[in-house]
Amino acid sequence: MRFAHLSIIALALVPLTHSMAQTIWSKEQLAARVEEIREETFLHPVEWKTIPRRDGVEMMLREFRRAVPTEIDEPLHRILSVMGMVPQERSLESLVWDLFHEQLGGFYDSGAKRLYVIDDEDTRAASSKTAPQALDPERRRLILLHELTHALVDQHSPLEEWLDLPLVQRSLDAALLRSALVEGEAGLVMQMADLVRLGQSPDHETLKLPQSIEEMDLSSLIVPSNEHTPWIHLRFVLPYDFGLAWIARRWQEGGWASVEAIRKHPPPSVEAIVHGTGGFARQRDPRLPDLHPGERPVLSLEFGEVGLAVWLAGVVGPERAVRAAAGWAGDRAVLVRKRRTATSGGAGDRLVLSSSWDSRADADQFASAAQSWLRAHPQLEWTIERHSYWVTLAITPPERDADHAIDVEEDPWDRVIFGPAQ
Repeated sequence: MRFAHLSIIALALVPLTHSMAQTIWSKEQLAARVEEIREETFLHPVEWKTIPRRDGVEMMLREFRRAVPTEIDEPLHRILSVMGMVPQERSLESLVWDLFHEQLGGFYDSGAKRLYVIDDEDTRAASSKTAPQALDPERRRLILLHELTHALVDQHSPLEEWLDLPLVQRSLDAALLRSALVEGEAGLVMQMADLVRLGQSPDHETLKLPQSIEEMDLSSLIVPSNEHTPWIHLRFVLPYDFGLAWIARRWQEGGWASVEAIRKHPPPSVEAIVHGTGGFARQRDPRLPDLHPGERPVLSLEFGEVGLAVWLAGVVGPERAVRAAAGWAGDRAVLVRKRRTATSGGAGDRLVLSSSWDSRADADQFASAAQSWLRAHPQLEWTIERHSYWVTLAITPPERDADHAIDVEEDPWDRVIFGPAQ
């Protein structure tokens, strides 16, 4: 499986040709700057290519389809749409297409070992209304620094091993944690390179680091922009800002060796990063749902502390959402589906979100916020069960046509459905 590591910029991009790159900043100059800052040497030159936006978007969509095949896409979309993370009427692929079409600056393909840079010239010529707005070449230099960092790291510590596909598929928390290291590291090199170019020494003051990772204003990071759904924000955008704050702090504490240590001994969860709780977040597994007659589990998904905060924020506000999710100690959202018969008129879906918490007070706080979210969605039938450290939400959405539901006989993740991500 190939993994493409993206530069997603919150603004549009300008075309870049090989002649521009070689005239203003040669590939050798940029690679040398990355080596200098990252204190590592390229083992071999990095092949790179400029491609039209349409080709880059299609390449990224092919990778998305490989990672989220049809048998996973439908139940995953069902979980996310029931929880308001994506619109019910929009497919996951269409949301990803929007993101890449508007904001893809470049990407490193760790399978092909090649760096791609987006050229928007054809896009703007085809449609001035939908083409991204031009940016100055300086922003493009930063994108190249970012992607060259991915290539350098990959030559020494294969990114495919770190971005464990079966793990990140099943857990939004694991996806955020592992993407945050990759994108945060590249973002830090990019910022440090810019400081060096301006004649400044990268340090705590010039990088404007928080005193500790706990001082991050998480409530300001979890709110998606108007252009992004909560799922897109959590999965593709948040790793950049969260990752930069995390990796910059690790670098400040112990240099690049401290950053490398993360790969050898990764935190068990994002919660462990935010609160410095070590492995406590994995000590309580969420309870498994009781199945009704004729039901069976179809797909499961872990949200994590930050994922649950992103889910709640749209209704209860980011500050309350962060407080409500702060005592997280584990969760699992399980889509269960009635077995269809010849006379069945619908798929009979039910979503069970089981969560565990550090204390009874934490469980009460989350249950209260979750109840506020559910009450804001009158189309859903729901119950909340609170028992000691556990909270279980059972949500029954409006019935869908059976034709839109996919029967999955085996776990489509090709892993055990239940149990914590290892």
